[in-house]
Amino acid sequence: MTSAASSDQTSGLERELDAAVTAIEAAFTEAERGVASIRSLVPQIVSLATAVGEMETTMERVRHHLDTSTEAPTREAPELRAIHTSEPPAGVPEGDRVAEAGEPQPDDSDSQPDGRPHCLRVDVKREGSSLDLKTVDEAVNANPSVVDVALLDYDGSHATLKIWVEATAEPDAVRTALLENLLRSLDGEEGTEVSVDLVEQSAA
Repeated sequence: MTSAASSDQTSGLERELDAAVTAIEAAFTEAERGVASIRSLVPQIVSLATAVGEMETTMERVRHHLDTSTEAPTREAPELRAIHTSEPPAGVPEGDRVAEAGEPQPDDSDSQPDGRPHCLRVDVKREGSSLDLKTVDEAVNANPSVVDVALLDYDGSHATLKIWVEATAEPDAVRTALLENLLRSLDGEEGTEVSVDLVEQSAA
């Protein structure tokens, strides 16, 4: 009787231990499934967190832009001004046109009968060496009767210029003065040729 009772007691203990181990194994299996499920959700959680962060950044930028726009001062409208055209209005004689601001007006007292200044053609040539164009220009502009100068040609040793002088000036006197001043400025070196000719009835 005692032996049988002991045997039954041992068998019951084994069953209890076996059931406990089975329960523990089932718990571990369920825990592993839970861990696997959580791991599968991690990328989604990270993506959601990233999206939320981007939304917060965007909302902050929009809020800052709205605040800046409401605080910006109102700009004044640009001042409009009239633009003068170079052509006179239709039906208005050229002589009655009002001068634009800053536009120089011709002085009738210094005009020829045809209203045009005298025009001279200057040729300066130096053989065997280069011609300093700046020296030529300074010598020409030193004459107070000269009102405008245009360079027609220059190749390093030969220069051709067109010169306009005041209508009230004496062309021959200006021509002589230009010749003397050019020769003096160019030091009268050998091989230097200077000619000044009057161009009749040439428009300015």
